[in-house]
Amino acid sequence: MAPGIPDIFKDISYDQIMSTISPISTSKQHIETESKASKINELSAPQNFSWVNARPDCFVESLRQYMYFQCRINGDPTLCGCAPLMITQAFSDNRCIYSIDVKRKVYTSQYMVLCDTFYSSDANRTSIYLVDHGVPDESCFKYNSTVSKCPTQCDDQSEIRFVKSQAVQQVVDKLETVLKYEITIDIRVYKDFLYYIEGIYKHVVSDKNPLKGQLTVGLVGYGEEKGIKYWIIRSQYGSEWGETGNLNGFHRVGKTGGYMRIARGINECGIDNDAGYLNIP
Repeated sequence: MAPGIPDIFKDISYDQIMSTISPISTSKQHIETESKASKINELSAPQNFSWVNARPDCFVESLRQYMYFQCRINGDPTLCGCAPLMITQAFSDNRCIYSIDVKRKVYTSQYMVLCDTFYSSDANRTSIYLVDHGVPDESCFKYNSTVSKCPTQCDDQSEIRFVKSQAVQQVVDKLETVLKYEITIDIRVYKDFLYYIEGIYKHVVSDKNPLKGQLTVGLVGYGEEKGIKYWIIRSQYGSEWGETGNLNGFHRVGKTGGYMRIARGINECGIDNDAGYLNIP
């Protein structure tokens, strides 16, 4: 892994960087599982796969990722939810992958933050909200980090139309599932995670590299490089952080990042053994 200062973290303080991380979930739903099935399915699965390559039209950066980041470092953290951002983003991506929406739509994470009285930065609980209540798309309610009340109508005073997930599934076999859908998962975040630039991430075991919290990320692919297996994850930080996520060239190319390769098969940051979540579009 190549450490450094990602472009998005330049010119801000350490405390502001730390404010972008959520505390470790205390939810009983946040459980560990044994991913036994993947060891079998890996024999027949392609060696490398990324949705960024398979459906680039569905994996585009949203302006709200940048706005979310600004909200976390400068605004009220209670109005800026990591889990809602990544859950609704994956929901948008998966609806695009299966052409449920003719053109990719952006579903509003902020509605979930403002209107869910049991809101938490937890992938499981946030996924359930999409099933029980649904959310509007951003043509109805645009992202605005200064709004603090649950809206009762769209920005243009029209009626809110909600789009729901059919069901939420707890994902154990991530390898098989990621070939069909983008998955979301809460991962543990160590201090050096935030200084990731490129390469395959594996946290340094050191007293100087403590566990800082957790983030909800999108799992969009996997691969192997020089005998080292990895997952490809999509972060909340947008294009000025990480790699391209593209199998044809993972290196940083201007402002086209937002992805990380993270070691696979050793439960790095809990990604192999912690359950992932899938909202069926």
